[in-house]
This record gives sequence, structure tokens and C-alpha cells, in this order.
Amino acid sequence: MEDLERYGDYNEYEDDAPKGKNKVVLLLKILIAAVCITVIGLFAFRMIMFNYYPDSMDKLYFNDTLTAFYNKTEGDIDAKTKAIQYPYDNEKGTTFYAGNFFYVGGAQQVQFSLRYNKTLSSEIEKKWGVTLSDNLAESFTFVLYRNNPNFVKGEDPDSEMFVPIGTLDAVVTDTSMTYNYFKLVFDGVDLDADTLGAVDWLSVAIYVNGTESDADPYRIAVYERGSSSTLFKDYELSGEEKPSDN
Repeated sequence: MEDLERYGDYNEYEDDAPKGKNKVVLLLKILIAAVCITVIGLFAFRMIMFNYYPDSMDKLYFNDTLTAFYNKTEGDIDAKTKAIQYPYDNEKGTTFYAGNFFYVGGAQQVQFSLRYNKTLSSEIEKKWGVTLSDNLAESFTFVLYRNNPNFVKGEDPDSEMFVPIGTLDAVVTDTSMTYNYFKLVFDGVDLDADTLGAVDWLSVAIYVNGTESDADPYRIAVYERGSSSTLFKDYELSGEEKPSDN
């Protein structure tokens, strides 16, 4: 009888070992699953933020020019939008990104958005030896350029490849999570009938205020005529997109 009791105790002891081992394996599986879910979640969040623009950035901004045109056409402004083929500065890296390009031909107006990661502020300051202002609009100067059809490389040393076009009428700023945003509104831009002829491409130059006058700016190509991958599409105004006095 004693042998049977001892044998029973032995079986009970032997059965406990796999159970303890199974608990460790289970805990490891839970830990690995938690890590995987966290990594995937962070990656998904990063991808969402990478393509995210606040409403103030991905909708039309009605300045005086666009408001007057909206009232004149009773809201039929025939706005166009397009993707930007090269949304960042190819030479200086990916500090600034551009998106949400709009063109209203009847109002001769171009709008688009810029953004940069807040974590890059120190990088910009270190690169250019400046201190960025808390007022984002005061930290940078934005100039829109078009191609000069009369430019021939090496032929005329005084000829400029980049020719300024339009007037910057509004800079709307916003911030969300890890990004600072700018909405730029340029008046006086006619892509089809400029004084130099049709515009083949547009680029925005981003100058960091406080740098030397000859400092080479960040530069992003925001428009290219006839690019099959970024053709204009009709843009339908949402119910909220209208002048504030309407």
C-alpha cells in the first residue's frame, strides 16, 4: 500500500513539471504577440501620420481673390487638384514634403500644403545656424518659381533657369502630432497664359529666415505639365468649403 501511495506521489510530481513548462511557454508567446502587435501598431500609426493632413491643409482656403471669384461664379469655381510627382527635395533629403495641390484657373490661383516633422526643427537649426521662431510663418520665406523657356544652359550667363511667378497672399499654419504644416496660397498664377508662355513646371523654394542671402533653399517641384501620373482631376467642394461670409 505504501508503494502504491509513493507511486501516486511520484506521478503527481512528474505531472507538475510539464504544467510549469507550459506556463512559461504561454507567457513567452503572449510576450512575443504583445511585442508584434505593438510594432505593427506603431508602424501603422506612422504610415497614417505620414499621409495625414489636417482639414485646414487638405481643403481650399478662401482668401479675398478666391472669395470674389466664388461669389462671381455662384460657387462654380472649377477647381482642379493633382498629385505631386516628387513631393520632397531630391537634393537636400526629405525634410519638407508637399501635397494637396489645387489650381483655380479662373481666379489665377495655386494652393498647396507643406509639412515637416517637428523632430527635424533642431536639424534645420543646426544645418543653417539659426533659431526657428515659435511663429511658424516667421521662420521661413516661400517663393514660387516657374521654368524660364528662354533659358539655355551655358548660352547666356545672365539668364535664369528659375523665374518667380505669382504673389504669396496667405500662409496658414497648423500643427498635429509630430508635424508642422503650412498652407500656401499664391495669386496671379496662370498656367496656360503667363507672359512667358505656358508654364511647364512650378517649384517652391523654402528659405530659412536668418540665413545668408545666397543660401541655397529647399526646393520642391509641385507641378509638371503633361505628367501622366499626376494629371489634374476635378475637385468637388465639400459642404464646408465656402467663403466665411457665405
